[in-house]
Amino acid sequence: AESAPATKPRSEVYNFVVTDLEAAVPKLSKAVDGTTYGRMNYYAGKTLLAKLYLNAQVYSGTAQWDKVIAACDEVINSGKYSLENNFFANFNVNNSGSKEFIFAIPYDQVFFQGFQYGIKSLHYGNQDTYNFTAQPWNGFCSLEEFYNSFDDADIRKGDAGTLTGPATKRGTFLAGYQWKAGGGLVMDDGYEVPQPNRQPVPLLGDPDGAPLNLGNIGSTQPQINELGPQAYRQAGVRIGKWEYALGSQPQNMSNDYAVFRYADVLLMKAEALFRKGNEDQALILVNQIRARAGVPALTSLDGPLSYDMTGPVVPGGELFNEIGREMAFENHKRTNLIRWGFFTDVQKWVLPFYNPGDRIETGAFTKLFPIHKDKISANSNLTQNPGY
Repeated sequence: AESAPATKPRSEVYNFVVTDLEAAVPKLSKAVDGTTYGRMNYYAGKTLLAKLYLNAQVYSGTAQWDKVIAACDEVINSGKYSLENNFFANFNVNNSGSKEFIFAIPYDQVFFQGFQYGIKSLHYGNQDTYNFTAQPWNGFCSLEEFYNSFDDADIRKGDAGTLTGPATKRGTFLAGYQWKAGGGLVMDDGYEVPQPNRQPVPLLGDPDGAPLNLGNIGSTQPQINELGPQAYRQAGVRIGKWEYALGSQPQNMSNDYAVFRYADVLLMKAEALFRKGNEDQALILVNQIRARAGVPALTSLDGPLSYDMTGPVVPGGELFNEIGREMAFENHKRTNLIRWGFFTDVQKWVLPFYNPGDRIETGAFTKLFPIHKDKISANSNLTQNPGY
């Protein structure tokens, strides 16, 4: 191996990784049991290859749709995986028995820590919702457009808490009024000074001790989609996809985390079929996913995009949306947006509530991450990626 390698083209890196995996995967175990849980087996390797083939046109300039289909078929035709009847069985605290899990990280709040969605997404006041041992940071949220792209009948969406009671249906999102584990509304004791002249949306402020209403569902302040340091503190629906155990550590959740699951394989194959012009076959797979979600079957995969539902019909738009709805918060969105050509477009929907002097970069160069300055300092042969 080179001691100080130069920056390599993406195509060269892609070919190196794929060649290595194609040689190694056939040597992996085909067992699907306790001996391979949390480890890469043959089918996890095939799923990883399918994911690489799916993005081959981005990485190498040459599409590999047939290879996507072939790799997915090995997983599908093995008969060893299937969709769970209950979508949320994949995200329960005790979810290690999921029939969908192809490769999962077996997190545990004592023995294998590090699953932190609870502390990184939920509002400070949600400590009372789940009797957490630590206070969440009031972080990651969903954009309003994505939340509203879910049909209200979609079991993946869930419902919102109201002033008369907490949400009655678990969902991908934690939305609306929040209630304490022992009863009673969670109160947001923070105070925000009104900024009536703030642009583009005034900050009307909230009274000290206002009930916590994530996303301001049903209120007169539609500020669900604010991001940045100066955002309204109750803005944005939070991540509710994974079950939060009462009395647990929000920074060390015990839910296992699926890196690859069977629904993703079905959707990857569906996309490859669609790209090859086989929309009818792709619809069969997509509608399997939708049937479990309790929403009507699609007759076309075209439609407006989830972040612009009042916009024009886009070829494959509804397929893109369905991938997003099923796989929300499972760390596939960035590559999906880049592959579909929407990565730099979607950023314009983020309202610019940030500190003076900050800016949101929307150039194509952001499709690549920068090379860390420490790596460049240690290796003079590395060239920083354009734009950084």
